[in-house]
Amino acid sequence: MDQQTSITETAEHFDLPLSTLRFWERRGLLTAHRHGTRRCYDSRQLYRIAVIRQWRDTALLSIEQIRELLTSRPGAATWHGVITRAMTAIDSQIDRLGNAREYLRHLRDCPYRGPGVCPGFRATVTLPRTASRRS
Repeated sequence: MDQQTSITETAEHFDLPLSTLRFWERRGLLTAHRHGTRRCYDSRQLYRIAVIRQWRDTALLSIEQIRELLTSRPGAATWHGVITRAMTAIDSQIDRLGNAREYLRHLRDCPYRGPGVCPGFRATVTLPRTASRRS
């Protein structure tokens, strides 16, 4: 029989709060074995925890995306779709961060005395449209 590791030992080993492991169980990412009232994980579940952490921390996947990947068949279209959507979201975020960096660079390096008098800044401010104009 596979050795069982308590939830406390598992949390310490992976440097995770106990609440995270319980949350992952509720979301269907993990299945704990019970020994009385204690939750324990076998080597298969420990491997899943390592995979979940890697996908969450390195690939920046959401818990829902990870759940989809863990429940899909290897090579399934779901797998490809989840990864492709995640890459598209990252590309979009990279673009937004690049724009934010350029915008902040302009604010920092602007020769005017502040954003209120900078014509470049003022040109970027969009006022909300009024609901209706009466003649």
